[in-house]
Amino acid sequence: MKKVFKIVGLSAIALALFIAVLLFSFYYLIQVGEFRSSSAKLKGERI
Repeated sequence: MKKVFKIVGLSAIALALFIAVLLFSFYYLIQVGEFRSSSAKLKGERI
């Protein structure tokens, strides 16, 4: 039973870290403006 808790705990921590990095990178790209300009390029808009 302890092994199951260890596996669940480690995967929960890994998932939380992954989500934190994802949110931070999106926030950074939006602050820098790279995300908006790259999405505008995909739509074919001029900035």
